[in-house]
Amino acid sequence: MMEEGFIPTNATFNTILKGFCKEENMDKALELVDHFQRFGNAPDLVSFNTILSSACKQENYSPISWVLSRVEVEGLRLNLISMTCLIQYFCMVGNFSDCFKLVDFMIKEGHMPSTVTFNVLLYGLCKQGLVGTAYRIFHKFKNLEFSPDIFSYNILIRAFIKVKKHSFVRQLVVDLCRQNFLPDSVTCGSFIYSLCKEGDIVAALHVRDWMLLNGIAPTSSIYNTILNALFRRRMYWEIYQLMVHMAKEGIEPDIFSFSILRRAMSRDRMDSNLGIMRT
Repeated sequence: MMEEGFIPTNATFNTILKGFCKEENMDKALELVDHFQRFGNAPDLVSFNTILSSACKQENYSPISWVLSRVEVEGLRLNLISMTCLIQYFCMVGNFSDCFKLVDFMIKEGHMPSTVTFNVLLYGLCKQGLVGTAYRIFHKFKNLEFSPDIFSYNILIRAFIKVKKHSFVRQLVVDLCRQNFLPDSVTCGSFIYSLCKEGDIVAALHVRDWMLLNGIAPTSSIYNTILNALFRRRMYWEIYQLMVHMAKEGIEPDIFSFSILRRAMSRDRMDSNLGIMRT
């Protein structure tokens, strides 16, 4: 390229830099930044954010520290993307003290966290088991007129299912609908799982019916959740009926579906034989 008389631009360098970072070759990436000035260029915030994003995902503090130092030397200021990367890093390493300080700093500087930033924080807290803290922050930001999205709700719904707090799942689904969000397949699948765990199979089937009416195809895993709940309650005939519905809707049962059906048929015969023996 240079032999032909073309001088690399920042866009060229940043493309190569992105490739190094994608390969997690951080040494080459940092070395390339030092080559920018040889061709009359200077690394920009896109360059630094590319390295920062990769380093944060790798939980590699050394390049993060290097980027923060170089950004200051270059007279640049971190933007929303930079700070979202750092929030993700702090969450991954469990450093929530610095994480919350950074969020407060963003707000004071007039950088209201984006929905992506907000979801990164929620996910990080839930992954570390701090579901209650995530839920409080969720409501705190809502009071600041910040609008969560469907992913925000799904993060919390799945987290509450994991800690077996199904009443909060119901509250979140109700709140989601009041905010005029349309539940997606993840929301519905999670809600059905929660309802089945509570033993409310009728409500779970109503959610399945709502999905069909709204053009959201239930997956085989969603059906398996309901089938398993039916089996636990010895509702063997209902298992057969539900599998007939699956076939009519074009949902192909998987190995787990057939396993439940076989066990149900075997258990049904056993129960029938016990009934005959008792009479």
